[in-house]
Amino acid sequence: MDKYKYFNTNWNDVMYRDAAPQYKTNLSISGGNARARYYVSFSYLRQEGMWNSEWTGQNDGYSTQHALNRYNLRSNIDIDVNKFLNVSLDLGGRIDNISQPAATTWTLTTMGYVENSPMNPIFCPNGEFFFPSDNDSKNGAALLVGSGMEKNRRRNLYSTVTATGDLGSLVPGLKANVTFSFDSYETFQARQTADINGYYYNMNEAVSDVSEYKYTRMRTYAALSNPTTTPREYYYNLNMNGGLSYDYTFGKHLINARAFVRSYQNVVRGQESSHRYLSYNAQATYAYDNRYIFSGNISRMGSDNYADGERFATFPGASIGWVASEESWLKNSFVDLLKLRASYGRAGQAATGAGRYPYQGTFQEGSGYNFGTSQSYTEGAYEATAGNRNNKWELSDMLNLGVDFDLWNKKIYGAIDVFKEWRSNILVNRSTVPTLFGLNAPQDSYGKAESKGMEITLGHRNNIGKFNYYVEGMLSWNTNKITEMDELTPDYEYQRKTGSRIFDYGQDYLGGRTVGGFNMLIFDQWASDPNLVATSQQDAIDHPEKYPYHVSSNGKQTLGTAVFKDLNGDRQIDTNDKKPNGYTNIPELLPSLRLGFEWHGFDARVVLTAYLNRTVATRENMAYSAWGKMGTHEVTKAWGYYTDDPTDSRNINAKYPRISNTFNSIDSSYPYNENSIWLVNGDFLSLRNVEFGYSLPKTLISKISLTQCRFYFSGYNLCSWSHMPKGFDAENPQSYVWNYPKTKSFSFGVNIGF
Repeated sequence: MDKYKYFNTNWNDVMYRDAAPQYKTNLSISGGNARARYYVSFSYLRQEGMWNSEWTGQNDGYSTQHALNRYNLRSNIDIDVNKFLNVSLDLGGRIDNISQPAATTWTLTTMGYVENSPMNPIFCPNGEFFFPSDNDSKNGAALLVGSGMEKNRRRNLYSTVTATGDLGSLVPGLKANVTFSFDSYETFQARQTADINGYYYNMNEAVSDVSEYKYTRMRTYAALSNPTTTPREYYYNLNMNGGLSYDYTFGKHLINARAFVRSYQNVVRGQESSHRYLSYNAQATYAYDNRYIFSGNISRMGSDNYADGERFATFPGASIGWVASEESWLKNSFVDLLKLRASYGRAGQAATGAGRYPYQGTFQEGSGYNFGTSQSYTEGAYEATAGNRNNKWELSDMLNLGVDFDLWNKKIYGAIDVFKEWRSNILVNRSTVPTLFGLNAPQDSYGKAESKGMEITLGHRNNIGKFNYYVEGMLSWNTNKITEMDELTPDYEYQRKTGSRIFDYGQDYLGGRTVGGFNMLIFDQWASDPNLVATSQQDAIDHPEKYPYHVSSNGKQTLGTAVFKDLNGDRQIDTNDKKPNGYTNIPELLPSLRLGFEWHGFDARVVLTAYLNRTVATRENMAYSAWGKMGTHEVTKAWGYYTDDPTDSRNINAKYPRISNTFNSIDSSYPYNENSIWLVNGDFLSLRNVEFGYSLPKTLISKISLTQCRFYFSGYNLCSWSHMPKGFDAENPQSYVWNYPKTKSFSFGVNIGF
């Protein structure tokens, strides 16, 4: 009977298979003659998911496995109509057919696996799927078999027609260009639900025979339903571009210039009107003797989203360059390239997140009234948000200084760039609008910020006999600060945002924040002495030796919970003790390294990348989950795992709070879970890509009309190193609970050219 009472189910092994197949095929054909050229490319990709096929393949006639089938077709034809006119047509299309289980990935991963107890079985003794009494989703195998299926179709269409007229007979180097493009995107969903029989039985019930167990029905079988179809998204873009270009060289002088008009329209399915843009553009470059380069450009761009007088803005730019390696005193030396350059320009962004026509007020239904003797209610309308004519183009002014160099024929080469950016007209919520205004104040193009950074590339290429190799490193660094946001004087200086880097000043564990900065409580120590627990704020004031009073403790803080730093000195821990700390989810430093070699047909390359100066959010269930009532391998680092003795060094140096069947309100529930226990160093180094290849000798393959035949093996996302515990992915640290797990991919293939 023990086999029906005691279980040790590895839900990871139950839910996932070790590997999933992926197939990719590409075929391209090109050809032509002096008058016409063509190119056609077709590719097919099939990628399957990691769900265990023991469950996804149980249904007759359909599979619940995640699967992507992608078809891609591109074609180009280029025709010289005559010596004055060239016409080209580019056509492309992509179709994605995606199938997946009807149960969401969150339900399958979180409830079906992570929060499911290993003491739960897959099946009841009667052969039906088992579900615990507290949740009818805690059996991922059953959900894969019986939840149904969902199919999504995505279709993209791309088309571009270009006509180029050569006006060189009128003005040498002059051409006229006209381009028209149309592209569209559409998604369509078909969903079919089902269900499966599922039962609960009390495995601890005292029975002498398996037939004596009593079952409680948790789920009831339902056949696969007819499809419920939903058009999910649709849009198309129209892009027209026409103008003149000039390219002419005489003596040591080169002139390149272009002037054109562009019209762009984005049409989205739904109630919103199309987004329309119009721009007038000019660009010119002058180079003297391949040494001195001057370039300038200007654009007058307009968006229909803004009020009259703000729809158009002007964006100029200029750059200079000096190719010192072309000077007589440096030419033909070990310096193959030395180029100094500088540029300054203004760019604009119309998609600021302001919504459609923000200069107009918005009205909503509501605030109705009861009329007549029957007092029947009639819905009304009210002005919800006022319009703002100061909602306009966001501006970016950028200064860039750089140098490119190549010494001793690639023995040492690289580039160095430094930049400074001034952003203005950033949408902010004005803090100085009084509540007497009476409406929701609209966002205003008032904010300002500055960014600065640098990018360095340094490489070395050489050969030892027939052994060719290269080493190339890159480093990118950038930081920023807010210079204006209409901020009121904060209660505490450490909460001031102006003058500090851009955070989001809030936290979204699910990744919804674009910047991902965090206000957090700062951990000080674990509560270890009951005599030091303050019963009130006044008690903490009267007894400075005690811990600061935590407002959610009700004067009964449990040993093994966190004591945080009292930043404002009021002897009380609350949200006023939160401060911006650490970095954001976006790394400040991005180093990478590329290595490779070629030798007698063999070749290899390795790519390593790192994210540094980065803070990421983890969850309160990293050690022990109050949802699933079970621990991870990190539970041994939690306070109280070994003993309740607060003087035990394993408790003093614990990494996580006291184990509890509930997430305690001191340090593990919102808003006090926003603290330095769970917001951690997100730096990592990743072995991103490794590829090995072998190309057959051209003297051999030319006999069968081949120009290339290369066999290769490639691996992606192979390994990473970080401060995170084993099994936790620093790139996406919540993938262990909320998301589909990170996967490695391996490819074997052959490239053949005719």
